[in-house]
Amino acid sequence: MDAGRLTVLPRVPVEADGPSRLTRLLLGPYGRADLGPSTRVAVEAALWEAIDPVLAGRSATWRHPGGSGSGPALQGDASWLAGGASGGRQGSPGGRGLRQPIAREALAALVEGTWASPLEAVRVVAARAAAQAGEDPEGSPWWAGWLRRAAPGEAAAALAAATTWTSTLWEGIRWDELAGRVRVVTRGQRWRGQGPVSLTLRARADLRVQGEGGVGLLVAQPGAAPEAWATRLGAPALVAALAGEPGDVPAWVVGWWPEAGQLRVVTVDEAQLVACARAVGQGVARLLTETDRATSGHRRVGRGARGGAPGC
Repeated sequence: MDAGRLTVLPRVPVEADGPSRLTRLLLGPYGRADLGPSTRVAVEAALWEAIDPVLAGRSATWRHPGGSGSGPALQGDASWLAGGASGGRQGSPGGRGLRQPIAREALAALVEGTWASPLEAVRVVAARAAAQAGEDPEGSPWWAGWLRRAAPGEAAAALAAATTWTSTLWEGIRWDELAGRVRVVTRGQRWRGQGPVSLTLRARADLRVQGEGGVGLLVAQPGAAPEAWATRLGAPALVAALAGEPGDVPAWVVGWWPEAGQLRVVTVDEAQLVACARAVGQGVARLLTETDRATSGHRRVGRGARGGAPGC
């Protein structure tokens, strides 16, 4: 990726007036290159070009078990694929894996003024989701079934982790300065492409903010910023560019790793989107290569390709 197109901030302790600085970053403004219909063409081309070399020797009649059509059906989290991870089975999410999705739902309730505290919001959101999982499993959040079946100790650990994460987000932003401009993103965006393989990419952000001169996103992650943080932050913009109109693509993405006190910003233009698409395509290619090495006889692709990291 062209580092000249990135706004890179140094490590910033959250305690050093972190809420004000983070809020200012979310509001912008940042320069933005015009994106047109040709952007989507260029981005999708870069994605498939990175995947094609791995597919060159494959049979056109190779079918994914349980899928349809020729070629495997792959699903993956674009952020993790872009960051060098091949993704994995969703598996049992566990307490820490649930903290982010529950926290988003709780944060949305707090922003709307429905509940007064993170603890109260998390408890109500989790109870409602677990009840819905019993009545309408298909319509409930993906994590609700696990929470409903979990042992009391496991459920308590999950809710404690979600409450801590919700509190971190709630206290780390000056919400009064974002009044009328912010929306908590509780559902990720997906794009399904039909090329040499049937590929579904998904990505999500935590907040969508109407800033100065455009729309910005916040992506909050546990731990510390990875080496490939720039392409990971670009993933929500990439999926938006593939799935929607040019006007749906955010102008900037702010990354926040509160546990490490780190803030990063990526400004979005066509070059950045193409670089991110190439990184995601390389991640898909790695996934296919790893699958070939790990299997013999009947090829099984779907399980290893589904999911991405729990809690994304």
